[in-house]
Amino acid sequence: MKKNIAIIMGGYSSEYKISLISGGVVYDYLDKEKFNAYRIHIFKNKWVYVDADQKEHPVNRHDFTVELATEIIKFDCVFNAIHGSPERTALCRPTLS
Repeated sequence: MKKNIAIIMGGYSSEYKISLISGGVVYDYLDKEKFNAYRIHIFKNKWVYVDADQKEHPVNRHDFTVELATEIIKFDCVFNAIHGSPERTALCRPTLS
């Protein structure tokens, strides 16, 4: 069974655009035959999963899951592509624990 990998990107700092690019590169090169990759955008006003059609789905901040019409996605691992806050200030660590 393939592992679900959340690639978190964005952030609260002025470096968020670079983080989106970095996270996009990770997403593009992650082996899709071995892993289910999910682009998770983290901003001050929203945390969302962005699907292949660029549609946004809210991330539940209490348990770090994403509810779709047919399933609830739980992540096995997180790849952190955030530059600066919230990751460097530990604001998102309790959510991801």
